[in-house]
Amino acid sequence: MANRSRSAKRRKRRDKIRAAKRRHERAHALRAIEHKPQHDAPLQTTEDEQEHPRPPVTALLVGSASLLILLALGLHLLLDREAEPYPGWRITGFDTQVTVHASGSVDTIETITYDFGSHPSHGLTRELPETGWIDGYGWRDFGLTSIRGEGPDGLPVEISPHHREGRGESTTVVRIGDFEAGPALTGEHVFEIAYTYERLTTLGSDGAPNYYADIIGTGWRVPIESVDVAFHLPDLAHPDGSPEEGRAGQGSGTGEPHTEIDAACYAGYTGERGDCADLVWAEPDPVGPLLTAGHEWLSPGQAVSVRLSLPPAVYSADRTGEGEGAARPDPPDPAVSFAAVGVLALVCVGGLMFSMVHLVGHYFPPRPGSATGPGAVGGGGGMGGGGGGGGGGGGGGGGGGGGGGGGAGGGGGGGGGG
Repeated sequence: MANRSRSAKRRKRRDKIRAAKRRHERAHALRAIEHKPQHDAPLQTTEDEQEHPRPPVTALLVGSASLLILLALGLHLLLDREAEPYPGWRITGFDTQVTVHASGSVDTIETITYDFGSHPSHGLTRELPETGWIDGYGWRDFGLTSIRGEGPDGLPVEISPHHREGRGESTTVVRIGDFEAGPALTGEHVFEIAYTYERLTTLGSDGAPNYYADIIGTGWRVPIESVDVAFHLPDLAHPDGSPEEGRAGQGSGTGEPHTEIDAACYAGYTGERGDCADLVWAEPDPVGPLLTAGHEWLSPGQAVSVRLSLPPAVYSADRTGEGEGAARPDPPDPAVSFAAVGVLALVCVGGLMFSMVHLVGHYFPPRPGSATGPGAVGGGGGMGGGGGGGGGGGGGGGGGGGGGGGGAGGGGGGGGGG
């Protein structure tokens, strides 16, 4: 009996040892599985990543681009508004002396009397066309040269050539005044600008040289009270002749200068054919003007243009160069441009809203249990009816998220105070 009892005890100990060994092996295997890297398992975000999540790149790019475009549009509108002259400024006198030579070159001297009133200005800014279009001819390089300027009290003069404009045009900008300092000019001041166009006259279809230029261009943004222009044609001034003064273009066919030249003067907005107030032949004089024109009061944007058909026996003009004579392209429709800017602004605003919604949702996600809306009311047991089941529960986070201006060169372009 004793041996049998000891044998049973030994078996029980062996069974316990085996069971403990198996439990140890299973625990070791489980620990090995837990510590084995699982490549297919999703990456777990760290606590730091949860506190500082990576920003959504697309939302940042869209928002930044939209903001930059809106800022650029606003800056453009602001600068354009600042370029507008003060409402009280005006030009009281615009006197132009034009000399047309037999070679076809044209010398021009402008004397501009500018009244800045009581609102101070830096000085005068004048744009002189270098290239542009002439009605009935096309695109032309005018050969602008010999530019000089003079202002009151020895004000500095700055000449900046080759400013590119739209539709194939370029200008030289003349600024008379100290634009680096604060504006200081008030009241009336006289400015003088002189320049030469070597290739302003063009050959017409009949072979006759034509002069067609804007004495006052459409670019002036202030009213001009008085315009006077005198044309000197020394190669046509015959001291022996003494034609009577009369309306230009109404000669008697006697061979006098005023019958050899077909002249016209237009005033008004682009495309208008309103006559100037005065266009008069003077007594032939080798020194004095042969033709004078004048007009009273031009609103901003109105022009004065003069056309002269010159006798080919006396005058010449450079032939059309390579690329010249091209027709003027149609100007962009202002309504289309305005609509395009409006659409662009709306797209940018939409881009900003898209960016803000995504960034707010990314950095400030709704917290569990902080839901708003119908499902958030309730929670603990019902108020009536014996304390039954409780309301909807607080789960579900919150919801989610021509005539005037038809000519070229000459006084084309424009300018203003600054």
